[in-house]
Amino acid sequence: MRRSEVLGLKWDSVDFEAGTITVKHTVAKVTQIVEKDKTKNKTRRRTFPLTTDVREMLLDLMRQIDEHSRLFCYKYTEKN
Repeated sequence: MRRSEVLGLKWDSVDFEAGTITVKHTVAKVTQIVEKDKTKNKTRRRTFPLTTDVREMLLDLMRQIDEHSRLFCYKYTEKN
């Protein structure tokens, strides 16, 4: 995956059941401003297999998010 694709990953890009990650968004720096955008076109959308290591890392991250949300309640915000 390209760096801009990895930075653009969101939870809706991960399909744990199918075991895949799909590139739907990218992040690029344009004159000191970071812009988040959809891929340029549908052919840029690519799907990759979700490896065991990455799957476990993402599941652990989800558990951390749930725990932080529980601990900090309304003060916790998850940026998409």
